[in-house]
Amino acid sequence: MKWLLGSAIAGIAFVVISAWSLPDPVASHFGGEGLANGFMSRGAYTALMAVLAGGIPLLLAGSMIAAIKLSGDKINLPNREYWLAPERRGETMTWLIRHTHRFALALLVFMCCVHWLVLRANALQPPRLEESWFIGGLLAFFLFLAGWFIRLLLRFRRAH
Repeated sequence: MKWLLGSAIAGIAFVVISAWSLPDPVASHFGGEGLANGFMSRGAYTALMAVLAGGIPLLLAGSMIAAIKLSGDKINLPNREYWLAPERRGETMTWLIRHTHRFALALLVFMCCVHWLVLRANALQPPRLEESWFIGGLLAFFLFLAGWFIRLLLRFRRAH
């Protein structure tokens, strides 16, 4: 959790420090061909992106830890009797927490990439989002998500 907390702090710092270079108002929504069609104040944009880049990943990771501690017996896993047996329970819970932290870190990186694209878009006149970079980042995130989910399923699909 410490590395995720440090990463979240770094992500929030990246958003807050780099947002000073943005105009006020910030082009924050982009439509067809990447052209800006929505604006918000720099302060509101900075707060929103700080929450999305750092706050949501931390909330996600913290929620998993809380769920395991508060309702560990209600966790729904394939072959749950095997994976939650006393001799494997600790290892299973540790694996689930780490796996959730990996997802949270990927989300943090993706949101920082989105912010970087907004920075680049606002440096242009008129503001324009580079759609190919956004689609590439989104595709990379979804590929990670698919791999993350497959790994989760393969890990617990059957008892060893």
